[in-house]
Amino acid sequence: MKFPLRLCLFLPAILGLRMAAAQQGPPASKTQPSPLAPLPEMALQPTMTTSVLPAAGGLRYRYQQVRAYNDECVYLAPAWHGQSKLQPRKQSLFAGPDRAELDALLLSTLNELAEDGWELVEIQSSALPIRATQKVETELAYNDPNRPVYTGTTSIETRTQTRYLFRKPLPNQR
Repeated sequence: MKFPLRLCLFLPAILGLRMAAAQQGPPASKTQPSPLAPLPEMALQPTMTTSVLPAAGGLRYRYQQVRAYNDECVYLAPAWHGQSKLQPRKQSLFAGPDRAELDALLLSTLNELAEDGWELVEIQSSALPIRATQKVETELAYNDPNRPVYTGTTSIETRTQTRYLFRKPLPNQR
């Protein structure tokens, strides 16, 4: 008589566990899937474009270079009116240099060179990727918290540089 009593208690317990397991669905994995594929190698290659004007035959020139560096400052080589580096006066703690003031400094320098008779010979732009940051954010779906939504973003930090090359005929060749 002991056997049927144990069987009567054991069978409902097993059936209850099996029904609870069936309602839970597949076990959730503890590891977060990576929705972002690795960056292709081409994404981190430097780029450079150059616009060159045709050369003038037989004349000798002096050259002036103006280089805008990463929206931070402008370099002049050789120095123009005693200045070799132009920077905005206003610097914000979080925003960095004032780009509008930097653009004004750059354009006024380019205009001064043109007024003084310097001819634009070459414009060269380059972008050098420094690092890539991939970020995955998890958000729980409102209708099923067991299946979260993953959002991936990739940002690439680059250093940019634009170089303007000017020339002017030597004084004895005018």
